[in-house]
Amino acid sequence: MNAPQTAQHLRSRILYFGDYATQCYGTIAFGEAGEIIASYDNAREHFYRFDATTLEFLYRDGASVTARFEPVQEIPLLYHGSTVGSANRLYLREALAFEPRDPLVPVDLSRPTTIVNTVSKSGTYWLQQALINLGFQPTDLHLMNAEVHDNRALLRDASIHRSPWQRRVPVSLAVLRSLLPRGSVSVGHIDDVAVLRDLIRRGCLLLLVVRDLRSILWSLYRFKLSAVDPVDDDDRHWRARESELERFLGFLTYHLDHDLIHIANCFRSFARLTELPAFRYEDLMKGTISQPGEAYLDQHLRHCGGAEAFRTSLAAAYRQPTPTLSEALPDGPLPEVAQQAEIRRLIDAVVVGSRLAEVNALFGYR
Repeated sequence: MNAPQTAQHLRSRILYFGDYATQCYGTIAFGEAGEIIASYDNAREHFYRFDATTLEFLYRDGASVTARFEPVQEIPLLYHGSTVGSANRLYLREALAFEPRDPLVPVDLSRPTTIVNTVSKSGTYWLQQALINLGFQPTDLHLMNAEVHDNRALLRDASIHRSPWQRRVPVSLAVLRSLLPRGSVSVGHIDDVAVLRDLIRRGCLLLLVVRDLRSILWSLYRFKLSAVDPVDDDDRHWRARESELERFLGFLTYHLDHDLIHIANCFRSFARLTELPAFRYEDLMKGTISQPGEAYLDQHLRHCGGAEAFRTSLAAAYRQPTPTLSEALPDGPLPEVAQQAEIRRLIDAVVVGSRLAEVNALFGYR
């Protein structure tokens, strides 16, 4: 394993960094200019360099060596090392690997790194498909605050939703961002304002999308039944209830402390990002984009037609298959008319009679 190969592998990977005897400090990536991008305060690991096959970490002065590592294996990448002047045992272990960038191929600076960041069940993969139609390359990564669901080994269909927790990789988005290429599109449900503002500072195009909570509740219920495996016995129990109304009540009870709090947090966080326009799913379905939204899209998508091209692509994407099965009812008969009416009343009661009413009103929903 020689130094050039190691450099290529390093710069296309995110690694866990830690001490075998104590803890994992966090995740790191290696910039092309010799800088270390870290998920923690990294004064002692600010730069890196190679000395023969040895990887060295440097202090902020760019000269003082703080740690040395030797390669153990190339795929998946693993290093063993120690702090200079200490016998402690350090490691660098691969978290995520990407295809190395060909240095002879120029970077297309005209297209931004794009993240479709939505409230759940607000057209996530519909918007992604519209951007794919405009020439953006999907990463097949689903982003959360401090983790990613790595769907790259799967077909781009409903199978990505079946058991996403099995492909969960804890990784800081501040580090991951350095490996998301320009012209790519990722999807996510990030509700941490600090994380979102960091992505904005780094030049990402963020598309924030919301939807009426009434529609979200029903769509999420059907989605869980049709596309997502149960996580535990309680998750299995509500799905096995006899009537649609009982199942829906069980869904609300189970997911109150799971998805619903996260969904409410997304609404609140998006509302705090006053520097960005938020798009309403219902408006996009009609082809309606606000004036701030038009200006935002014209600015960031000017090289592929701006807001008008995006609107046209959205209309075309609506007829294309995506990984989401939100419109597919679970197997079995439709609920009786009386039950449908009862479920609608229940949804209204849940939204209007709780703090979700305040959340829904943030974007003009009653």
